[in-house]
Amino acid sequence: MLPAAPTRLRTQLVPIHLQGRLTAVAHLVLHIGTTDGPPVPEATARIWAMLLRRGGGRDGGTSIEDGLEDLGTTLTVDADRHAIRCVLRSTPDLLADALALLARTVEAFAPTADEIDMFVSRWHRARTAVRRTHGDPSASLLNAALFPPGEDRRTRDSTAQATTAPETIDAETVRTFHRRVQNAPRDLVIAADLARVDLRALARSAPAPVHAPHSTPAPSDRPAYTSKPIGPPKALTVRRGAAGSPCVVMIGIRAPEDKGDLGCLELARLLLTATPSSRLTRTLRESSGLAYAVHGDIVHEGPLSALRFRFEAPAEQAPQAAVEALEVVFGLATRAPREEDLREAVQAHLWDRAEWGSPAAAAAAGASRATSAPERRSGAGPFAGITPDDFLQAVTELIEPERVAVVVDGAADGAEAVAAAMADAARDRPGTSALAAYSRLVSASAAADARRFATQNATGSTASAAQA
Repeated sequence: MLPAAPTRLRTQLVPIHLQGRLTAVAHLVLHIGTTDGPPVPEATARIWAMLLRRGGGRDGGTSIEDGLEDLGTTLTVDADRHAIRCVLRSTPDLLADALALLARTVEAFAPTADEIDMFVSRWHRARTAVRRTHGDPSASLLNAALFPPGEDRRTRDSTAQATTAPETIDAETVRTFHRRVQNAPRDLVIAADLARVDLRALARSAPAPVHAPHSTPAPSDRPAYTSKPIGPPKALTVRRGAAGSPCVVMIGIRAPEDKGDLGCLELARLLLTATPSSRLTRTLRESSGLAYAVHGDIVHEGPLSALRFRFEAPAEQAPQAAVEALEVVFGLATRAPREEDLREAVQAHLWDRAEWGSPAAAAAAGASRATSAPERRSGAGPFAGITPDDFLQAVTELIEPERVAVVVDGAADGAEAVAAAMADAARDRPGTSALAAYSRLVSASAAADARRFATQNATGSTASAAQA
């Protein structure tokens, strides 16, 4: 089985040797959450990152955007359930200077309350305008289907309701989050030709925690964090689109609650979408011509995680594309991958975590204590020694029809048409029992939506008649 990443308590340098690479990447992983604590507030993390980049942190009057441009370096900032990831891409000789600039910027971050409030207000207005014009994005629809509120949502006590209410963002929220970032234990992953970089200089240049990671946190008046109850995934969500508009198909697989190890999710993503020859990409592009490219990622909601896939397809062919993709996804749990496919996926994992700051980088850093020094230097990380049978055993526990959700955003027809396509495919392909089981869930979901729609229409008609 894939090893679980242990909890990290101090800063650690994780070098990844990429022989002959002319560029260098510094991936700073800030562990600002704990397994039992509240997740990273995503909206606050995004606002903090935008303020930091646009001038919330200053170094001699120069913003980090201008300073990094002078150094020929790019910065991306991302957040997942319990970590902030800052990825700097530069040349080996300038990477230490870029890291030092990031450290000084984080230390000098001190926007005024008026600056924060004004920025947050503009951000909310922009998001509201986009939602009013285009509706919720496809990813939001899929997340709502993967992590729907539990049945006991209305019966929770007031403390739980307070901890799961929509996040309020103001100046104090952003400053509190910044203190959390400053005090976070961290990993520094350096992906480069190690003969071209000075690891000691990079370690000295990286931002260090303000306080010791193990120091006792200050008492808080806020209620203790309580995870909100989450119900079973909704099998199918369909949103009609205008004629000629693009149609997005998304597939999500929610991991079981006791799946603390995300290695299986990451390796499944790589096997299906990492390269043009990966299973899902090859099926949808080369075999059927239904989609040009497929994107995969991992998302989190409280203690749960899910693997998502996204691609665009012609609206009239979306049901067929969804069926083809589901058959490939379910196929992961029925046959072990070939040795060469597994090797290709692991190589893609090395490239991915080095270049794009994917969750694999954090996983590699967290698992570094569980791997030997040669493995850390080669970058094999948590996938060292994994066999096709190991992967098949792990993924069989993950991919089950009742944990799968599909979104068709921009469909030419309603949910009934997609459900019918699923049922037809299940009948035509009797060997795919998982697809047949999922088809039954889709049919039940479509029938429930139809009843709900009819009830809403009847209620609306009664209200209109009463007003008349």
